[in-house]
Amino acid sequence: CTTGETPEVDDCVARFLLSDFPPGLKVAHLAKDPNEQALWFTDLRGGYLGRYGFGETKPVKLYPLPGSYSNPDPTSGLDFGGFPWTLRVTDEAVFFNEFRDRDLVRFDKARQTFHELHVPIASDQLTLHSIDIDEHAERLWFTLSMEERISLPQSISSIGYVDLKSW
Repeated sequence: CTTGETPEVDDCVARFLLSDFPPGLKVAHLAKDPNEQALWFTDLRGGYLGRYGFGETKPVKLYPLPGSYSNPDPTSGLDFGGFPWTLRVTDEAVFFNEFRDRDLVRFDKARQTFHELHVPIASDQLTLHSIDIDEHAERLWFTLSMEERISLPQSISSIGYVDLKSW
């Protein structure tokens, strides 16, 4: 911020309050849409994929997630269950990974439909941690990470990809 005042006074930080959410919805990760004045976001509790359109009369649109990504209390210290994590957006789709159940999910923006792809694993102790997209090679990259404090070989963690042309 430039004037030395608070961010709110300088107007260099803004916050958009999101109202009319279903009870318990918790905004987590977000990504900018490459073609629209919109942000896409995940719900930590696993109920929705959301879109926030700047300047729209009703800026928030929620899309109920398929399957069971229930995460009733992520602060409880108990097994998380499933929940959406990293988010990436292309011209045609929104991709996110489901952390504990190791699913990759593609949301077709035009059809407004979801398609899940389960990542095969060597151990139930691995989590599908992060994703990124290489649009040139048309690949969705992911990491499988061992985050538990158990003695498994380090080599069990890995990097992989899905060919987006075949999805």
